[in-house]
Amino acid sequence: MYIVMSLSPMVQVASNKTESGTMSMRTIVLRELGGQWANTYAAKVFGTKAKENYVPGQVVGASLRFRVSSSLTSGQTFQDVVAEEIVTINSINQDEIL
Repeated sequence: MYIVMSLSPMVQVASNKTESGTMSMRTIVLRELGGQWANTYAAKVFGTKAKENYVPGQVVGASLRFRVSSSLTSGQTFQDVVAEEIVTINSINQDEIL
């Protein structure tokens, strides 16, 4: 379970998986339950889930997928986090979690 910390504005990205050729996408910042020092993840949300209104302070259950890739030329490693499923559990007061 996670607490929604912030949510970026929704944007349209190119997608060959839709008839229109675009898909809704936004970034949601989720913090694990457990206090101020719990792990925090910035995850991408796509499609209809991106259109839902999440607000800071909401408690959600989420299934996160982590994909690690690396650049052969520079040797850098990158990690993408995608929220495959998000379910709203409860709403709480933002002041209670800070």
